[in-house]
Amino acid sequence: MNYRRLWLAAGVLAVWAQDPAAVTREGRYWVEAAGGSAPAVKGGRLRLSTRGEVSLRGEDRADIAYALKKRVKAGTEAAARELLRQFRMHTVRQGDATEITLRVPRSSAEAELRLRVPRSLREVELISQAGNLEAENLAGALRAETGGGRIRVARVQGALTVSSGGGAIQLREISGAVRCISGGGPITAFQLEADAELTTAGGEILVRQAARDLRLAAGGGNIRVERARAVTATTAGGLIDVLEAMGPVVAETGAGTVKVRAASGLRVSSGAGAIQLEDVSGALQASTDLGNITAMLAAGKPFEDSQLNARAGDITVFIPSNLAVTVEAINSGGGWARIVSDFPQIQPRRQGRGSEARGALNGGGPRLRLVASGGTIYLRKSEEKPVRSR
Repeated sequence: MNYRRLWLAAGVLAVWAQDPAAVTREGRYWVEAAGGSAPAVKGGRLRLSTRGEVSLRGEDRADIAYALKKRVKAGTEAAARELLRQFRMHTVRQGDATEITLRVPRSSAEAELRLRVPRSLREVELISQAGNLEAENLAGALRAETGGGRIRVARVQGALTVSSGGGAIQLREISGAVRCISGGGPITAFQLEADAELTTAGGEILVRQAARDLRLAAGGGNIRVERARAVTATTAGGLIDVLEAMGPVVAETGAGTVKVRAASGLRVSSGAGAIQLEDVSGALQASTDLGNITAMLAAGKPFEDSQLNARAGDITVFIPSNLAVTVEAINSGGGWARIVSDFPQIQPRRQGRGSEARGALNGGGPRLRLVASGGTIYLRKSEEKPVRSR
């Protein structure tokens, strides 16, 4: 259903109470500022459509207030006034839905619109053909979309959908589910409380804290997660770095390093990069076509059947002294194939053109399978970490 047509056909045209305006000169631009207000529907919906920069803030108020700054380039004041008159701003209301449209002349004209709206709005939609968008302090859902500009959103309790054709996106204190897309800019997120999906075609992704599950995709940039419950991350050619995950991690990069710390269960792969795992537990699946794998297994945490595979690199595994595990190491790298073990009960032996080592630690347990075809496999005892005095 096309709500916009319904509003235009059957809606009520709202009259803005406007402040007087004057035309001034700022550098190359002629500038006119205007402001006004109109009633709002309590708990209703708001849709804004324009071309230019928009800033919106939710407040404890009952109306919608605006401040508009119009800028045009013209040789004379008379020509500037003619262009400024071509800006059109009108509002249509249908039921609890309010639609604001700001039309900006295509010729040498720019607009900056600042809105103060009721925080209690159920749904807000901001659409700009080209320009930066900012929104904060809303209790309901928000959709923000720009053809090419920066987006900043903070303190939104409802679901959030944001999209930029090519600008940076920054999110702070979002309580609802998030879907975020940038055509070519970085994405930075602070404190996400619900599931989130972040995608950029050509920038980096940084997530400081996420209470629930993350799905991250970058066309070729780095991905870094400092804290999350669970992470699924893919990038065509960058670094993936997960500092702490309370649950499983799935990570794939075409040509970069993967680092994961403090995860329970993981499946990671790199086409041409190292894999570094620290304090990991559960079921582990890791593979790289060109690079080393280093894994430090967590002490005192459940371990499940796992496999590490390096086609052209070393595999080094640090095993806690009290972990019950059955090790199966196979190195098929020909005459140079080596397996080095710190454990007397797991010693390598030649097998055809390669080497293998099998054995059980602490009575045996879940299987740890290590497969290399061009480097060395190292089975190391974990060093006890010193206890720091407080």
